[in-house]
Amino acid sequence: MTDSTKEAFTLIELIIVIAIIAIIATSIFVAVNPAKRIGQSRDAQRWSDLTAIAHSVEKYTADNGALPSDFSSSTIAIGDKIVLCNSASSLTCDGTRE
Repeated sequence: MTDSTKEAFTLIELIIVIAIIAIIATSIFVAVNPAKRIGQSRDAQRWSDLTAIAHSVEKYTADNGALPSDFSSSTIAIGDKIVLCNSASSLTCDGTRE
């Protein structure tokens, strides 16, 4: 008769291997281009800040019927692209024509 013992991986061995693979994948992801990743993170924060400012101006305008008094367009240079959300304008909030 032959010995019929089955060999298999234990749960601990599988968890250790998965953890090692995750650590290696994370280190490769970070090492690929850290400057790009940091830049993307900062761009996301800037976009979030601009969105918050736009929503605040929109809420102020909805509550008071006009833009804030210190909201001046005189500091906008020629060639700058600005789209303000206003139902009376011919542009929608995403800058496309209605």
